[in-house]
Amino acid sequence: EPSPDRLEELVLGRPVTVKVVGVGRDSQAQAVAVALLGAEPPKCDNAVPHVTLSTAANVSASYSNVMLAKGFDAVSDMDADLILHGVVGLCLQPDSIASATPPKILQRMLDFVAKASPGESMQLGKKQPLTASERFAVHEWAEQNGLHSHSTGPKDHRVLSITVPKFSAAEARAAGAAQPLRIYNPLEDQKKKK
Repeated sequence: EPSPDRLEELVLGRPVTVKVVGVGRDSQAQAVAVALLGAEPPKCDNAVPHVTLSTAANVSASYSNVMLAKGFDAVSDMDADLILHGVVGLCLQPDSIASATPPKILQRMLDFVAKASPGESMQLGKKQPLTASERFAVHEWAEQNGLHSHSTGPKDHRVLSITVPKFSAAEARAAGAAQPLRIYNPLEDQKKKK
């Protein structure tokens, strides 16, 4: 798991280009070892830079580090180099969202969603700026819960807006949604664990 300081170093949304140099696989995971390309490639903390392609059920993607450390098959018999283009990003698990978001902010978001009308918005970071990792966690939470979010303003003082979609629960069902909007509350999960 990246530390908050490491998260601050990441330039989310930055394009990245890698060249596949090897393949590792076993019964637990599949991954490709890569070489980072470009004039200023991003920093990689892994002993073997890689992209995890798949894992068995209940196997963390971080297992690829262990697997590739044992060795991998070099890619040498291809007619052309396999170059992958991507974007620096993160995928937060529910516990990560709760730990990356200050409890007061998370509670404000939950209270807002519980009372908000379709199309209503709230803003975060106007009085006290959010860090990049806090903003990312809020965007991730909003996406997971079917809300719209976006950030505006200068880099050192971004304001994040969360908007409840304009459609009603009935309209969502009519459009094919299986259930009305259900909001994930990581604070409840933390209480259950205690």
